Amino acid sequence: MFGHGIPLLEVTVMSIFSIAFDRCFEVFSQPTPFMPMSTIPTSNSHSGPAMSVRATILISTKDRKDELPRAIDSCLMQDEPVDIVVADDGSTDGTSEMVACRYPYVRVIRYPTPLGIVAVRNDVMIKIKTPYVFTLDDDAVLTTPSIVRNTLAEFDHPRIAVVTIPLVNIVNGERKNKANRPLDATRRFVGPNFFGGANCIKLAAFRAIGGYRGLFVRQGEESEFTMRLMCKGWVSRIGNADEVHHFPSPTRDLDSIRFFAARNAVLMAAQLVPFPYIIFQSAGVVFSHIKAGFTGRRIGPAIRGLTDGVLASMRHWSSRAPVPPGVYVAYRRMMARGQLPLDEIEQLLPPCQDMQLNGLSPLPSLPRPNHL
Repeated sequence: MFGHGIPLLEVTVMSIFSIAFDRCFEVFSQPTPFMPMSTIPTSNSHSGPAMSVRATILISTKDRKDELPRAIDSCLMQDEPVDIVVADDGSTDGTSEMVACRYPYVRVIRYPTPLGIVAVRNDVMIKIKTPYVFTLDDDAVLTTPSIVRNTLAEFDHPRIAVVTIPLVNIVNGERKNKANRPLDATRRFVGPNFFGGANCIKLAAFRAIGGYRGLFVRQGEESEFTMRLMCKGWVSRIGNADEVHHFPSPTRDLDSIRFFAARNAVLMAAQLVPFPYIIFQSAGVVFSHIKAGFTGRRIGPAIRGLTDGVLASMRHWSSRAPVPPGVYVAYRRMMARGQLPLDEIEQLLPPCQDMQLNGLSPLPSLPRPNHL
């Protein structure tokens, strides 16, 4: 069994003192189907048969009509052929109409009733047939044309199911963080989560584990997703492509973010963490999110989130599926250090499973706009 002989003391200490739970973290309405993709003449360099498309870029959005074009324009700059999908989660500001008018070669799914970003991404992933899917926030941009191509090149090991793209938050023109890059560019480094708004996922792996957990709605789904990936022997790689710049929208609901971050951290522990480690992780979750609530002056949403997480955990206790101890230890070691070389944790993971697209045919060749 995985994790045999793993020292309890080591994991206990890490669980208590590692409080950096990076965003530690179904009512579905029927979505409007894909709007048909317009035929756009390809550029001279791509005349003749349309280029094969390996990747789709998915942008989920809601009421950000003025911010969204910047994200779409950065996707159109890419020197790798891509399909672009915009998922409009119940916007009332004319977002879908703007995209259809301004970008007729972009596919749009419009959800009349908001579902939440987790449910939207899960639904769109059913429709996509390219082997790789990038997810990009609607308030983020790909800064150079090579990001998609270089990120795809980092899927160079059978265990790699996700590559997170280096991301920098830009506020009032200032860089608020250092891009997360591998400590050594010559080795494969992996982490306990990834940026939900700047990553690339192997579609086969996404479907193999059932996508994101619908209970999460938003915030923290990436950590829970990563731990379930590890149960299949797969990992999330720290990418080394050029940066994604994230311009946090002024319309963000910070109370909602704090609420769901706390709630989903409790849910993740209840659903996935094995005994006896769940005791220590749960204590760490409560401490870290109360601290974050006080620091961010949002203690009310933090406490409500923790409370709701406990109640939701009780309601869904029957679906609890703890990961093997070895997987949890590998995850905690990555949490404690931020990232680790793949070869240092590989012995703790189960054998790597083959990724199949479950019989889905590859995406047909698509026309590409003349934007370069």
